[in-house]
Amino acid sequence: MVRNLLLLADTGRANWLVAYSLTPDASETPDLWAEAIGELDESDRALIWGHASNKLNVLDDVLESAKEKERLSRLKRWTYTKRDGTKGELHDLFNRVVDKVAHFKKLGDSIAALDPTHLAVPWAAVGLGLQIAANYFEHDSLAQEGLQVLAVLVPRYTVFEKLYLKEDSQINKTLRSELVRMYACALTFIAKLKKYHEKGIGKCLDAGPA
Repeated sequence: MVRNLLLLADTGRANWLVAYSLTPDASETPDLWAEAIGELDESDRALIWGHASNKLNVLDDVLESAKEKERLSRLKRWTYTKRDGTKGELHDLFNRVVDKVAHFKKLGDSIAALDPTHLAVPWAAVGLGLQIAANYFEHDSLAQEGLQVLAVLVPRYTVFEKLYLKEDSQINKTLRSELVRMYACALTFIAKLKKYHEKGIGKCLDAGPA
């Protein structure tokens, strides 16, 4: 399903990647998330980047957002229905996200290579996922499940890149290419989910009260 959402938008892609690589904090190491967001169409990119206005603080912003949503959902006792029909506590979901982000932040503080400015794209997507999960938890279990996957995917594969994809071998080029495809799918999924719900709200507003 997520794979079918992938949009390979070639128009402007090269210019996007060049512009990103020329920013002052760009690294000589290939930025696979930058390549992945370059695969998205302009409107989807704008949705993701709207949650990364401050690249230096994006991780802190996501952590604070997750903590606040965990507090609010615990206070209001929000629940959601999983795809298997069982009920889940929303604060448990947000608490897991808090744990993942906090752990990654500690890891980044001890490993200089994990520069948060180079991870603005995926953490911005997590921030958008938090917003969707909180706003539409009663109607969409995909938002919760997608957020959990993304919160695990970002730190896991960031470390994987740093440990195993340093050398410029043919196998590593293939692995990087596959990671870019996976990252692009994850970003597109979050962006399309946001658009889907915004469109649904628009229809309700247009229809007016019954």
